[in-house]
Amino acid sequence: MTFNEIIANLESFDLSQLVALNQESARVYNEKNAKSLKDFTKGDKVSFEDDAGKVFHGTVIRRGRKSVKVELEETGYHWRVSPSHLRLAA
Repeated sequence: MTFNEIIANLESFDLSQLVALNQESARVYNEKNAKSLKDFTKGDKVSFEDDAGKVFHGTVIRRGRKSVKVELEETGYHWRVSPSHLRLAA
């Protein structure tokens, strides 16, 4: 079943199927997030985009359980960013 088919058929799922779908998607998300979290270490130069598409550059200052704290080069502000949104800077 494709993603679009699942979305189109959500109304036909009973409550137990929706709960199982939610749990499985959360498990897969957490696995992928944990793997990508390990890709970054303190001191790494990274970049990421905000929701508006603006690119920010900074340095990893802390790696948490679910996010990476980045100190921005331009302002010195700290942002907590999901590792799935980060790219190592060249």
